[in-house]
Amino acid sequence: MSKATGKITHISNVQEFDSGAKKLQFVIETTETDYNGNPKLLAFDFFAGASKLEKIEKFERFNKVGSSVEVDFDIDCREYKGKYYTNLSAWKVFGLAKSAPTPPPTNDYNPDEPDEGDDPPF
Repeated sequence: MSKATGKITHISNVQEFDSGAKKLQFVIETTETDYNGNPKLLAFDFFAGASKLEKIEKFERFNKVGSSVEVDFDIDCREYKGKYYTNLSAWKVFGLAKSAPTPPPTNDYNPDEPDEGDDPPF
């Protein structure tokens, strides 16, 4: 299992399968950069079998483009006709709370007022 955090930049339409399962893909932009200084993009598949379709519905309800998320995922690799394909399979997506802006520091020091209790002990 791996984790990644970032901001959602793309969410695909939901694909529905004959089995009743659903899948969507989404992309996040991380705070990490590649060797050229560009933000790293990670594309995930989010799959829900017919018995767990609420996972897709919850994802769509609570996550929008621009949302900050933490993704738990597995890295899968499959061979097909001599070529290898790697897939990032998301299995949990957590919305990250937006932090309140930090207030600017206050400077209550006034050099004209005597300091009480800060006298050296000698």
